[in-house]
Formats: sequence, C-alpha cells, structure tokens
Amino acid sequence: MTFPRSGAAEASILGVTARLVGVDAGTARIEVAGQTVAVPVGGETAADGFTVRVERVTDTEVVVRISR
Repeated sequence: MTFPRSGAAEASILGVTARLVGVDAGTARIEVAGQTVAVPVGGETAADGFTVRVERVTDTEVVVRISR
C-alpha cells in the first residue's frame, strides 16, 4: 500500500487498520492493529502477527507491504 507523506493516511488491509504515523531519518513509524512499529527503508518487523515491510520512502509517499 502507498501512503502519502502529507496529511493523515490510513487504510484497511487483511482486516486491520494500518496508519502512517510519521517518517524520520529514513525510518517509518506505522501503526498496525493498534501497535506502532518503527521500520527502516528496506527493513521489516512484526506487529500483532503481521509482517510490516517498508519498501520505499520518497518526498511524497511511503510504500509499505503488510502480510501475515
């Protein structure tokens, strides 16, 4: 999914809500199912049984992949 960097952005995927909290120094803070995780570009982490991967961060968007 692609989040715009400006404004509030959230989406529903796999039955949960994902929201971009912010980006700082190449690390995106993403809330998945109420749990906030910090994921660097090209990295991934677990959140409430989901794998959250940040594929790309640009000046205008953040591309995130969420999977089970």
